[in-house]
Amino acid sequence: MQKRWGGLKARPLTEYIDNNVNAQIVRSVLELSQSLAISVVVEGVEDKEHLHSFTAMGFSTFQGYFFSRPLSAKNCLPISAPATRTSARKTSSPPVRRQA
Repeated sequence: MQKRWGGLKARPLTEYIDNNVNAQIVRSVLELSQSLAISVVVEGVEDKEHLHSFTAMGFSTFQGYFFSRPLSAKNCLPISAPATRTSARKTSSPPVRRQA
């Protein structure tokens, strides 16, 4: 049985969108991950500009100081429970069809 890669957390993406060539590389990472049905979490989103840039490229899952500083497990649970219930109903893109 082949093990499937569950997802990609990509911190360096936020460091490399300073010019058109690098931005295209970041877009290619997104396209590749979508074609393989691999989720991508963009780490290091620290301001509204980062969020806007990556949202415009098509990314939909983010992590960084723009949203929250690191939290203890005790402090994280009250804010994550509502998001989990809401996000379980949302889909950000149609499923990718794969050929056998």
